[in-house]
Amino acid sequence: MSKTSRASLWLGVVAPASTPDAIVKQLHGAIAKSVNDPEVAKRLRASGAEPLTSTPQEFSKQVQDDLAKYIKLAKDIGLATQ
Repeated sequence: MSKTSRASLWLGVVAPASTPDAIVKQLHGAIAKSVNDPEVAKRLRASGAEPLTSTPQEFSKQVQDDLAKYIKLAKDIGLATQ
């Protein structure tokens, strides 16, 4: 029996955990504004990307969920993890 797995690619901006909330909010606002700009969104779509935004908390959860998924996948196929 063959098993398949799907992977997706996402891009995001990260900052040190010690970054003040006010700075995180400011960065998030500026990035979301850019991604949602019609001309930027058009260029992203032309390159094959789907412009999406999320909250910093949602993005953090996505990173943690994907990390857990890929650690499990690595273990399942016998790769060593650190």
